[in-house]
Amino acid sequence: MFIAGRYGTYLLSLVTHEPFHTNVTWNPNTPKAGQEVGYWQLDASFGFPAWTEASVWLFGLAMVFDAIVLYFAAGKRAWLVAVVLALTILVTAFNAFVCAKLFSNNITPLMSLLAAAFGVYMAIYQWRLFNDVRAAQAFSDRSGRAA
Repeated sequence: MFIAGRYGTYLLSLVTHEPFHTNVTWNPNTPKAGQEVGYWQLDASFGFPAWTEASVWLFGLAMVFDAIVLYFAAGKRAWLVAVVLALTILVTAFNAFVCAKLFSNNITPLMSLLAAAFGVYMAIYQWRLFNDVRAAQAFSDRSGRAA
């Protein structure tokens, strides 16, 4: 999340209703000459920073939630693992979309590629954990009733 911290700053500016400055202005021969370029309007000449930073920042957020669930509730609540699994799948799909978008503009998105690859690994691990937690809950329910 620190690598793509500018996206976090952008989100904070949305919440606080403060202006977010990109420090880039439009060319003189455009209709918006001299005005500041919006964060999501920075295009291929800048490497689509909003897309890349959003994908990496959201992947970091998914990792934080994964760590919290693993620490506090992995062995007890299957639904929490399922929620984090769904979040990981969504963020990984978003990273794959960003990779496709940037590749189509002849940009190699190294950070988004890494996030997508690690996201697949995280999702596989979380799926196995979800099944293990569900099986453990079913076993404890059966053994609790039998006693």
